[in-house]
Amino acid sequence: MYICRKCGRHFRVTGTFVYRIQKKEKMLDYIRCMLEGKTLRVCAKEVGISLPTSFSWRHRILAALRNFEANVNFFGIVEVEELLMNYSEKEDAIEMKKS
Repeated sequence: MYICRKCGRHFRVTGTFVYRIQKKEKMLDYIRCMLEGKTLRVCAKEVGISLPTSFSWRHRILAALRNFEANVNFFGIVEVEELLMNYSEKEDAIEMKKS
């Protein structure tokens, strides 16, 4: 929770990907690792978090980016750099086997 120094109003981070994250100060380092294309294990080790936490954070960040992406409209000249990230359809394959 954050408190405005001027008006004293309280603000929460609910509805954001940082809601209920205990080590918010490490989040920027984690995002940097992700953008460099490092694995979950390497990111966890560099940032100083556990592997399950690394997995959870990556999914939170990717979900937030998907929501953000849907609301973006670009105008004028737009330049795009290539960003490669690992993608897995493991869950889809498991569901197909069950069917």
